Amino acid sequence: MTSTRIAISDSPGERRVAAIDPQDRAFRLFVQRWDGVGQPIRHGQTAQARIRDIVRDQGGAFLELDSGEEAFLRSADLGAQTQGAAVYVRCVASKRAGKLARVTLIDEREHADHDAFSAWLASLPDDGFSAEQITGADADEMVDIAFDEALSPMVGIPGGGRLSIDRTTALVAFDIDSAGRQGRGSAAARALSTNRDAATEAARQLSLRDLGGLAVLDCIAPINRDGGQQIKARLGDTFARFSPRRLQTLPPSPFGLLEMSLEWGSTPVSDLMLDATGAPTAETDLLTALRTAQRTLRSEPGAFYTLELARSVHAVWQSRKPACDTLLRERLSGRLTIEAAPAPETSMRRR
Repeated sequence: MTSTRIAISDSPGERRVAAIDPQDRAFRLFVQRWDGVGQPIRHGQTAQARIRDIVRDQGGAFLELDSGEEAFLRSADLGAQTQGAAVYVRCVASKRAGKLARVTLIDEREHADHDAFSAWLASLPDDGFSAEQITGADADEMVDIAFDEALSPMVGIPGGGRLSIDRTTALVAFDIDSAGRQGRGSAAARALSTNRDAATEAARQLSLRDLGGLAVLDCIAPINRDGGQQIKARLGDTFARFSPRRLQTLPPSPFGLLEMSLEWGSTPVSDLMLDATGAPTAETDLLTALRTAQRTLRSEPGAFYTLELARSVHAVWQSRKPACDTLLRERLSGRLTIEAAPAPETSMRRR
């Protein structure tokens, strides 16, 4: 991939970044909260740890990282290590809903305190370090659009139509809606064009959302043997341009289901920002309010505002008050004060 741009949006307590392809579409996201303090280990990062409990009947061992976080080490990676041993590890799959971070053993000489953003850049195709980095209002807009898309249950398909994305406990299901799509030729030719474009979009969404595990693309009929191979190749080739994670795919089944298995890497974007019901967490609401306040203050130099936080959001603020107070002084020059909202919703008023 060439001409990748990195759009960076920094706000109090959060950095959000999107890798943008030459067609102005985001394909990878990065988010770090509170400068990484108190946050789970990230994919690719290294750490010191101690083996707390070896449970070979469960396939490995539970470790405690130097941060206090619990992680899992598979038996195949355990070697001759014993319970209580101090070890060095690298994260190969970040923590996600219902799953601990998974790590592998490394030599002490491989251990280093890697900056999370630098590690993310290094994982991008064609060396993300050399990509053009964009900041400011344009970058803010690009990042906002990218994160909104990554949390949307439905996206457009190149050439027309829509792709529904449903993440369940067992797998990720992609369903094609070709309504409104214009095409020529036979029914088989139109179906093949739609399925190939849908496979392209499914690959981008898997990368954008940091999804892994089992996934299924429900292709539209009719599909012949050659067409099925083309759809499979399109999905695999597209994903390889976006991400280094391993992806295995099968041609569409007689029922039109293209199955795939994708190794996990970073924590899915939805797990970072939403709760189990699909609503933004109180922490997400707090950071969104701070981001909005920052942009408002930038557009109104010299103005002072009060941010009134809903009860659950204010509780998050209180839990991080010393760090948050420092952020307001350093990032917003003390022009924003925080109060608990008398109403159930967060709001902002000028002073």
